[in-house]
Amino acid sequence: MANLNKTWSAAEIRALCEEIDDFIKTHPDAGELESVFARDFHRSYRPEAFGMTSREFLAHVLAALR
Repeated sequence: MANLNKTWSAAEIRALCEEIDDFIKTHPDAGELESVFARDFHRSYRPEAFGMTSREFLAHVLAALR
């Protein structure tokens, strides 16, 4: 994620964080979030392959961005 700081502005990173936060808030049910994540996002990265849920993965992304 450190490379984003070189190519993305602070405003773009904030907007991405807001988008992720909104996605999580829109899908508060864990099962729904998993289903929508699987449907809407490219599956070359599978959080479950690393012992994570999609919610945990998104939390890690947010932590790295912030």
